[in-house]
Amino acid sequence: MKYLLIASLLATGSCLTAMAQTNVLVNPGFETGLTNWSTFAYNVGYAHIIPSAQILTVFPSWLSQGNLTNVYAGSGAALYESYSYYNSNPYGGLYQSVTNNNSAVYNISVYALDAWATDGGSYPNGDGATNQNVLTLKVEYRDALNNLLVGSSQTFGITRDANYHLCSASFTNTVPPSTAYVNAILAINKDNVAILLDDASLVAVPPPPTPPAIAIATVGGQEMFVTYPAAGGLFTLETATNVGGPWVPATNGVPAISYLFTNTGPATFFRLH
Repeated sequence: MKYLLIASLLATGSCLTAMAQTNVLVNPGFETGLTNWSTFAYNVGYAHIIPSAQILTVFPSWLSQGNLTNVYAGSGAALYESYSYYNSNPYGGLYQSVTNNNSAVYNISVYALDAWATDGGSYPNGDGATNQNVLTLKVEYRDALNNLLVGSSQTFGITRDANYHLCSASFTNTVPPSTAYVNAILAINKDNVAILLDDASLVAVPPPPTPPAIAIATVGGQEMFVTYPAAGGLFTLETATNVGGPWVPATNGVPAISYLFTNTGPATFFRLH
């Protein structure tokens, strides 16, 4: 019984292999325009893809006043402008909704550049003389009826230095069990400003795998089998004569299936690592 108890306790505390993390956004670099992205604005806001002949035709003076041809990577970037005509809420931006893939948590990031960085930060004047634009990254978890379950956000100051800045937010809120959709939101919350956005990411972090259980059975009182499922091939069976180690890999038996030990030596501890 001593062997069984020790093996059970150690199996639940086994070290787990790091799981891959995947960007679940479609068209994250805006290479196909605003495909899969939606815009929103509480007052007035506009989204464009640059370089854009439309921008240079409709607003020919913008090229001299703002950096409208600079992309972080690839051939395109999104330009979002906030216009509220100095009303109380200029909040607006871009968002993409994806289907929840049973991840444990989602993290969000984007590269952002002040669109007016090349004019010395003097136009437009919506930054309130702070010489910064403000970008908010937000992740929302919503149910099948699109009701908001929980959301997390983080705000970043985008300095007017003509460089792209990586804005990255890692949230601790775990995904509620009833989550059907996850919204990735890139928002501007200052009046009369513009920010270039490129290479957005919504990273899905999978839940850790369940560690396999160890089973021990005696054979004739002098030998014992230590076994665990084939999924244990992700792990190595280790032994020690003291729970604090040193731990060494088991060398006898068939790896990832079973090990046969002679039950005459000192007390042995087992773990999957």
